[in-house]
Amino acid sequence: PNICPIQIFRPGLVAGVTNTVAISAAASLRALNIIDLTGLHGLTDAAIWQVSRGCPFVTELSLSWCVGVSDVSVQQISMHCPLLVQLWMRGIPKLTDRGVQAIATKCGHLKYLDIRDCSGVGQKSLDVLAQILPACVVDFTM
Repeated sequence: PNICPIQIFRPGLVAGVTNTVAISAAASLRALNIIDLTGLHGLTDAAIWQVSRGCPFVTELSLSWCVGVSDVSVQQISMHCPLLVQLWMRGIPKLTDRGVQAIATKCGHLKYLDIRDCSGVGQKSLDVLAQILPACVVDFTM
């Protein structure tokens, strides 16, 4: 029988799924295209490292409101997920211009970036994004 590979992973939609289970599952599903980890507050840089290395074909990723995520995670994503087209990172307090610049320089297919409510991100990121990815739509608030 033909088995359809799972392409979308949204652990937040299933009650009782722990961060550990969600990350283990995502990291073992290499064919994932869309990963939505929105609101999983306990995510760490180590967990995102596993996801980014395990899912190199991801084109859409949401880390919005994952308050444990930092520039370290975002740099891993930029290195291991070069096919990203849409990235949501709203409400990540540890995200800074350094992380956004890593995404801008390594994710050349990016068409949408949500960095609203990220207190560590400033005008420098917008300038870099405009220069390197002029077609990318950026949602941003200071």
